[in-house]
Amino acid sequence: MVLKKPEGRRSGGKGKEVKIMKKVLILLIFLIVVFGIKISPVQGYLDGTLIRADGYEEVYVLEDGLRRWVVSLDVFNRLNYKWSN
Repeated sequence: MVLKKPEGRRSGGKGKEVKIMKKVLILLIFLIVVFGIKISPVQGYLDGTLIRADGYEEVYVLEDGLRRWVVSLDVFNRLNYKWSN
């Protein structure tokens, strides 16, 4: 038995798909960071909870199920947050 490639399909088409997926992922990350778009509800955390990912300096506060970036130390202090939070 000899296996043949399906007609009309080119090998190597995955590279184009990978590039498109990378662009979609970059756009999604941009929308989340810049606009605080909610992809899924943040469950188990109260409004005002501070979050920061390991290895990153950015601090976010949860508000109405959205992540809001605290843009500067001055803003952080004016909102009366403490680093111990």
